[in-house]
Amino acid sequence: MLRKKLEHYIKNSELSEVDRELFLSLPLIKNNIDFLKLTLHALIHCQDTTFSQDNYKNEFGVYKLDTSLYSKAFLDTKMDVLQSQVRDLEKSVNNLMENSVLVPTFAQSFLNRSWDNATAKPIMYDVLTIIFALTDSNFRQKHLQDILNYYYDTFKIVSEKLLTIVDINDLEYHLKILIPIVKLEAISFLIQTKQNSELSVYVSDLERYFKNPLLNKEDCIEAVSKKIGTREFDLLDYRLITLDECNGHLGEYFSLVSKVKYSGKIEDLKMFVKASYRTNEYLAALANSGPSKKEDFFYRTILTQFEKCGFKSLLDFTPNCYFSRFNDVLVLEDLIELGFKNLQGDTKLNYKEFKCIFVQCAKFHTLTILLEVFLSQDSKKPVYLNDVYNNDFEDWILTEKKGVPTTPVHPKNAGPGIHALIDYFPQFSKTISKENLKQKLDEIMLVMGKKFSFQKNYRNVICHGDLYASNIMLRESACMLVDYQGLRYGLPFQDIFLALYCHGEKKVRDKYFYNLLDDYYIEMQRILNEYNLKIENIYPLDQFKAAAEYMKPYSIVLALLYLQLLIVPQDINEELGHHEKFIYYTTVGRKEYVDRLLCWEDFKIHAEGLIQDLYECFEQ
Repeated sequence: MLRKKLEHYIKNSELSEVDRELFLSLPLIKNNIDFLKLTLHALIHCQDTTFSQDNYKNEFGVYKLDTSLYSKAFLDTKMDVLQSQVRDLEKSVNNLMENSVLVPTFAQSFLNRSWDNATAKPIMYDVLTIIFALTDSNFRQKHLQDILNYYYDTFKIVSEKLLTIVDINDLEYHLKILIPIVKLEAISFLIQTKQNSELSVYVSDLERYFKNPLLNKEDCIEAVSKKIGTREFDLLDYRLITLDECNGHLGEYFSLVSKVKYSGKIEDLKMFVKASYRTNEYLAALANSGPSKKEDFFYRTILTQFEKCGFKSLLDFTPNCYFSRFNDVLVLEDLIELGFKNLQGDTKLNYKEFKCIFVQCAKFHTLTILLEVFLSQDSKKPVYLNDVYNNDFEDWILTEKKGVPTTPVHPKNAGPGIHALIDYFPQFSKTISKENLKQKLDEIMLVMGKKFSFQKNYRNVICHGDLYASNIMLRESACMLVDYQGLRYGLPFQDIFLALYCHGEKKVRDKYFYNLLDDYYIEMQRILNEYNLKIENIYPLDQFKAAAEYMKPYSIVLALLYLQLLIVPQDINEELGHHEKFIYYTTVGRKEYVDRLLCWEDFKIHAEGLIQDLYECFEQ
């Protein structure tokens, strides 16, 4: 069926007469991008027309690889170790097949192969099998991503039934599991048919993969090519090194070291890798409910939009992204290598450091305005990014979702902790009693999710949404914002105020609050002027100040919610490392937890200043 459909596409293509005759006369052509594209176009048609809802679940038994021939290929690997690694892969494939859309497979017959596993498979199985059979490693290094992008783009146009139930992001994720499977199957085929081409390449690829199962060689090639700006290089080796000391709440961190030969030299390139949490069920559930998807959306959609519209020079507030797989892994610029330092949760910042953060935030936020102006001019009507990407800005930190655990800073969990703090610091009550303050606090916490989202009466921008110290990196007078898992569309003050109230001592806040707002506004004005836009027409100063005052009480409360996890003594921090204790202290045992924190002087001083700010805010 695939061959017949391919012949139809060849005859009706825009190829030259010579190429058409060549493609029709030869059953298979290697390393020809036009032939591959026509084949994949035909494959999409076959997959879509033969798909049935009966294929939606795996009804074809358990997938199992024949490992009997592997001892002839993996000469440097112990067979018991290899068998264990293969079993893990089979488990992943069977899990994928159980939870994926399956389609009849055409690749093996098209490639003239007899194969025991020629039943229904995940959509990308045939795609990869055909690509790897009809290309060599050098060709794939230069063209694999373009070929895959062609498949995705054509899939969106040609498929009818499948497109309604298949997410392109899922197809990309399936590559992670299916690429090693296709290589293992190819090894068996090459041994059976006594072909040596690519055999050593596949063996080498898989030996590296089994040591670093988070990334395939093809992922590393993509990351390296983005980093050095060329595909003309040799990837000699790569390895992942766990960075235990800086693992995040919702991710596991690694250093990717790639040994690369290019431009006549051999160099070890270091990149930072962030993987979605898989080991802690609570954190994994939180990560999979939205944050990992948001970060992929930020790097692959939002930053791409900024670049396409000519704003690349303004993107120095964030590290470069070299590779992203939806809801799975990010490969980023290694900021430690550039001299930036991680900040601890209890970090206290001075005016100079805050100014640097406020200026970088102004740059980030102003990009939203520039993009919206650009898109509005192009479409000849007002365009706001919240309307374009509404679902991608949904809050998950302060909003409760059915079936998803609430975060440790959600008002339902951390609110009782603030009540305990108000009881502990009654001395600031002047014109408002502590009971009245608690009542106002409860009213605020009921609407926190809404207040940190779109506000119709003020100018909104894309916000980081989770800007405390762990998501800020500093180097002298330079600053980088990282971890865009809390991305929202709302008032810009949610970012700058969270950083200020969480990491500024009260005397610093009181002295420099309005100076920092001026610094922010001046930077926004400077950038808008560069693009011939007047800030008074977009964000007048009186509206800016009014919006800042509007967000002030909500921002203080937000800082109080966060503070309970930021300034934590070592002994309690170690307890939080145990799942049961973490769940207890961050939910039902919050008051007991805060009582223990108040024995820690650093926490008590900062909490006291924020409670005083809260009183002052309502007494004005």
